[in-house]
Parts: sequence; structure tokens; C-alpha cells
Amino acid sequence: MQKKAMQKQKLQKLVFVCGTVYKGRKKKSIEYFAIKSVDKSHKSKILQEHADKQKSIAGLVPAIEKARLYRGKGGEIMRSAVSRFIECVSLSNISLPEKIKHSLLDTLNENMRHPNSQIQNVAVEAFKHFVLAYLGKTTNKGALSFW
Repeated sequence: MQKKAMQKQKLQKLVFVCGTVYKGRKKKSIEYFAIKSVDKSHKSKILQEHADKQKSIAGLVPAIEKARLYRGKGGEIMRSAVSRFIECVSLSNISLPEKIKHSLLDTLNENMRHPNSQIQNVAVEAFKHFVLAYLGKTTNKGALSFW
């Protein structure tokens, strides 16, 4: 009886949440993926899929910029959403290539210069987490160390 209870605690189901965000026409849409939980018995397969998902997550912000979703109706909402997305990626410590890190940093910099104060505030919050996750390490006393 205890073995079955322990097995139930160890196993989790793999659930991928997929969706599409539309802005105006279908041409300006993006797909997103999220992982809710992982089954431990499929570790190698999941790790490969996880690496693939990390690549797609890393390419999401450049895809939004390439599709020019910051322009027109909903552009300000997209800017806030992208900043929040960068914040979540930073909090998750997803491994990112240096090129993508620079791209995300440029995006946050743009959003901090935007005239809308709400966009600025979201970008500043995202920047705090981005710096801690990708640019610096904290020392024992809480100060940032960049080298």
C-alpha cells in the first residue's frame, strides 16, 4: 500500500499547453508553449523537448519584433507583455545565448524609454530580474558582482 502511494507522489503527468496569440490578422500571430509538469520516467525525451522549447522561448521576442507587433493597435499592450515575458524568463533562469540576451536587453532599454509610464514601470521590473539572472551575481553581502 505504501509503495503505491510513494509511486503516485513521484509520478507527474507531462502537460504541454500550446496556444496562439493573434493581433489583427492571422499573419501577425505567434505561438506559445508552456510546460505544466513533467513525468520523471521520460527524462531523456523531456530534456530534449525542453531544450527545443527553450530555443523557441528564446526566439519569441525577436519573432515579435520581426512581425512588428509593437506598431498599430495593441502595440503598447505588446510592449508591456514582452517586458513581463522577459521578467518571467529571467525568473525561470532559462539558458539563453549571448545574442538573445543582448536582444532582450535592447528591448527592455527601448521599453524604458517609451513615453507611457506603465510600459516603463513593467520594463524596470523586468530589468531588475534580468540583471540578477543574466548579468551579475550577488555576493554574500547582497552587492552585485559583474565579474
